[in-house]
Amino acid sequence: MAEEDQVHTVDIKPSVITEKSPFVEDGGVVSTDDLIEELFKHRTWKYTVLVMSLVLTCLGGPTATYITSFAGIDPTAGDNWTCTSQRCKDLIQANFSLLEHSPCRMIEEVDGKTGLILKSSDIEWQMTYSSFSVEFDLNCDIGANKELKTLQSSIYFAGALTGLLLGGFLFDQIGRKKTSLLAYFTVVISTLSGTFCHNYYFLLAIRFLQGVGYKVLVAGMYILMIELVPTGYRTYANFWDHLLWSLGYPIAAGIGYFVTNWNYMFLVASIVAFVFNIQVFFCIESPRYYLIKNDEKSAKMSIKALAALTETKLDIENMVFEDLGKANERKQSFWQQLVDLCSYPSLLLETLIQMFLWLVVGMSYYGFNFGWGSI
Repeated sequence: MAEEDQVHTVDIKPSVITEKSPFVEDGGVVSTDDLIEELFKHRTWKYTVLVMSLVLTCLGGPTATYITSFAGIDPTAGDNWTCTSQRCKDLIQANFSLLEHSPCRMIEEVDGKTGLILKSSDIEWQMTYSSFSVEFDLNCDIGANKELKTLQSSIYFAGALTGLLLGGFLFDQIGRKKTSLLAYFTVVISTLSGTFCHNYYFLLAIRFLQGVGYKVLVAGMYILMIELVPTGYRTYANFWDHLLWSLGYPIAAGIGYFVTNWNYMFLVASIVAFVFNIQVFFCIESPRYYLIKNDEKSAKMSIKALAALTETKLDIENMVFEDLGKANERKQSFWQQLVDLCSYPSLLLETLIQMFLWLVVGMSYYGFNFGWGSI
């Protein structure tokens, strides 16, 4: 009974299970989204400047897009002209009343095609601004001239579409930064070539390459910016991106107003492209790209570079990324992705609506911008 009456006491210590944050010195499992949020939370002015500078490329966007609107200006009714060829002088001598008319009204029909009687080789315009429209006989909107002139703008968007398709592939293959670097050199070199251009088809090639390069560059820098800010701040990032594009219009207008030679407009435009895209050399590659490529070492180097711009201390070497190589777990061809999209009706409908809205908005926006002079 004595033994039964004994009370055995056991010293039970409370067991507290705590899940330690991965953002401490002994590492842990972390997602890229959480990591970027942690870096952004403790950012310094250097990190902010890095992110905001990425889309400075938008400041030069309107210049690249609308340069032909300024460089291809048509003569007006008030612009004087003089004969430079014997053919022109003979026509005027035969009928002095022709001097009272604009050369744009002197037309002829040859083999069913309407064209100007006096071309750029026959006359010289006394214009304040030089123009490729006059140099290439595309002024006056006569016959095929109008289509050939507007093609200089249309070919830019053909290049832009090509660039977006090409960029979508290259961004995930060689990286956002390397792809943007290639686009940077494409833009600067092609735009600079306009300084020495005196051939219509050479100008077409320049415009196509401008479209390819600039759209890839804008997309690449935008992707980098978006991937370096938390989800909750992306609305502000989008606002900043579009604000810079809007501020690019006064720059484009200033070039068109103060530069009177159309070749020099391309020279100044190339300087604008060089200056406002120089950040592509100093930007940090997105760690998301390296994680997609299953390159953990490079991803950690990228994060170290970003962390150096913040006030946070991370044990990066001992971190484990939960989304490392996840993109490789689900490899699909284009047609498999399309079938997969069709299996989600609501997502498919949303995609189709967005495509339609972008088509309407894009055509209206650029259509009005290029067509104000004809309205």
